Amino acid sequence: MTTGSSTIMKLASVLIAGILLFGCLQAPGGAQATEKPIGEIVKEDIATPGPIASAKTSVTPIATTQATASAEPTTEAAPTSQPAANVQASATTVPIAAMQEFTVEIDDSGWYPSSIAVKKGVPVKLTMKMREQNVYFAGGDLKSDVFNELGVGAGQTRVREFTPDRTFKVSNIWPNNGVWKGDLTVNVE
Repeated sequence: MTTGSSTIMKLASVLIAGILLFGCLQAPGGAQATEKPIGEIVKEDIATPGPIASAKTSVTPIATTQATASAEPTTEAAPTSQPAANVQASATTVPIAAMQEFTVEIDDSGWYPSSIAVKKGVPVKLTMKMREQNVYFAGGDLKSDVFNELGVGAGQTRVREFTPDRTFKVSNIWPNNGVWKGDLTVNVE
């Protein structure tokens, strides 16, 4: 590729990126533009929205110059050491870890289920529901070295979000006397 055709390709990329970024071609007044071969597009065919409308007069159609391969020297400026602007419209998607969601029920006899398996480093939303039946009138305290939920009464729900880094247990303890009623094991894989 010659330097002249390289410049034309860069200009074409800039024009295409501009069209993609500013909503494609529209006729003045918001009407839909009719399709024309690129050699027939003139400045008036290119509408720009809002405050940059004055840029409309500085648009030069790139189709007026044909790319030719030539062995003759050109008078174009030598490339500079500055990086070229990225003219391609692109979207970068950063993967976000999906939330792991679990619901467990609790009563004075234990946790249902009594263990869950979670992925290390992936956020967890844990919903803990104290059952209405088989629950001491003061409910329970849900304690672990990751979080504590105190005074969870019969029929109440608590939700905790955390990012697991190790296996741990959550204990259901009678609030009035500290008696252990059961554990939920959170196994980190």
